[in-house]
Amino acid sequence: MKVIESAFPRPLSINPFNNYIAFDQPGMTLRDWLAGQALQGLVARCTLTDPDPECTVQMAVQLADALLERLQKE
Repeated sequence: MKVIESAFPRPLSINPFNNYIAFDQPGMTLRDWLAGQALQGLVARCTLTDPDPECTVQMAVQLADALLERLQKE
């Protein structure tokens, strides 16, 4: 089982030209990123007769959780 924790982490790095230190950052959680992608797709196909925004957001999070669960089984 894979452990998937974050999307777009950045390691500690030093720019050799000016010695600028870019500290490591964990990035956003993969769940947040996947929910945002699902939300983008859901909103793209919205119409004025669609349910309230809270329902759409809840669906996006449920889709993200389902995908994470599936990915951890591989």
